[in-house]
Amino acid sequence: MEKDLLKEIFPQAKYIVAYPFIEEERYNKLLNLPIKERFNHNILFVGNGPDHFYKGIDLLINTFKIVKQEFQDAELFILGNWNKDIKEKFYYQGVHFVGFSQIYEYIEKSSLYLHLGRGEAFSISTIEVLLGGLPAIVSEYTGAKEIVKKLRDDFVVPLDPKKAAEKVIEYFQLTEDDKKDLSLRAKELGKRFKKEIVLSEFINKWNSVMRKL
Repeated sequence: MEKDLLKEIFPQAKYIVAYPFIEEERYNKLLNLPIKERFNHNILFVGNGPDHFYKGIDLLINTFKIVKQEFQDAELFILGNWNKDIKEKFYYQGVHFVGFSQIYEYIEKSSLYLHLGRGEAFSISTIEVLLGGLPAIVSEYTGAKEIVKKLRDDFVVPLDPKKAAEKVIEYFQLTEDDKKDLSLRAKELGKRFKKEIVLSEFINKWNSVMRKL
């Protein structure tokens, strides 16, 4: 996403797209989480405040409200540091602000990751949940959309709670086998963000650019 913005401003600029990697200990723990066998209607989001607009918390909650009408047992877990005012402002039945809890526990408790950021360059939480086997739906203004598109092209949605909710509901209505397949594919996509792989790719790109100067 940052590359596309750069090209709009400086079309002739040279660039390298460098990706983040998942910290090694966390990578191994996420990798060892099993492919999902059972699915519920729970949704996970990971992000910190205080900028709830940038993180799309309002879009997230409004999307969840629509999903909740269809699946009354649905719950939304929001991991990260959010102050009391934000928690009170966005209170809704089934919404849980759980602070800095272990992501592994909530990956296992959930069946979908939902990130509707307004300009998130590349959310590492998205690739972490993918490695943990959790499919993700993200907004078109979330840089990790390029990875999520490889999971399912239509899992990248506009900043519209109604349209996002339609896609969430569609996912929840998939067969168990289809959801298992997405869980497996999510884990495979997450595997490429191992430290050694990411650094090796960056060094190769850097060397290639330097040779052309």
